[in-house]
Parts: sequence; structure tokens; C-alpha cells
Amino acid sequence: MGRDKNAAKFLLPWGIMFSIFVFLASGHQCVADAGGRNYSFVTPVAASMPAGRVKPQPPGTIKMRTTGYCACARCCGKWARHRTTASGHKIKRGDKFAAADRKFAFGSKVIVPGYSKRPIEIKDRGGSIRGNKLDLYFDTHKKAKNWGVKTLHVQIVPA
Repeated sequence: MGRDKNAAKFLLPWGIMFSIFVFLASGHQCVADAGGRNYSFVTPVAASMPAGRVKPQPPGTIKMRTTGYCACARCCGKWARHRTTASGHKIKRGDKFAAADRKFAFGSKVIVPGYSKRPIEIKDRGGSIRGNKLDLYFDTHKKAKNWGVKTLHVQIVPA
């Protein structure tokens, strides 16, 4: 990578080169083709979700807007065919988990009244899940739709 990075320095103006340096310093990688003329930048999974940014939520109760979703195309769009959550969990029948904002680390546990008597894990993310919103997984679209939208006091379980 060192030789390729130096080769790029001569081809690009200083401002662009500085931007690329900052980009590479943040954990991305520069990849050159066999001829060394075309460069592309790759974001490793670890760089796209740094562990240091997501801190476990302190124990307590939070008022959250909850909705239901399932693994169908209407709920998940193009991601439905994978049946895998953002954390890498393979979805099985009977699973109970939630999708939450990035402020909740994967594996964080919450107790949602009316959904499960036991703590459930945060195992997924969603494009429109921001702030104090929680998307609860159901096996069928009908069950998810029947849940509707509920504002509940969700308990955060200490790690």
C-alpha cells in the first residue's frame, strides 16, 4: 500500500491528497488495480462501526416509541432476502429482539412491557430508527402490524 499511496501523491492536487490522507487515517484502505492507475477506497466493517463510539446505555427507564417489524420485503426492503440482522444474527422462527439507534450497542438488553417478559437484545439497526425509537421483531407481518405504534417506558438492563 505504501508505494501505491506515494504514486497517488504525484497524480493528485494537494487538497485532494490531504483529504485522502485523512480518509485513510480513519481506518479506510486504498486499493489499486493491477496497473496501479485506478484507485478505490474500501471501508472495512470495523471502521464503519467503531466499537469505541457506541457506549452501553446506563441502566434505567426510557420513554420510547416502539413499532413492530418482520423480515418481509415490506418491512425490510432489499435486506429481506438475507434474513440476517445488522449484527450478523441469523433470524430464526420465534426470535425476539429489537432494532435500535446506534447509541445502543449490539447486545444491549432491554425489557419492553407487553412484548416479552424476559430481557431482549438489540441485534439490528434501521435507517429510520433514530433517537428514542425501538423496532421490535415479529415472525409475521400481521403480528408486527397488530403491534402498531406504542409509546412505552422501556427498561434498560445493566450489562
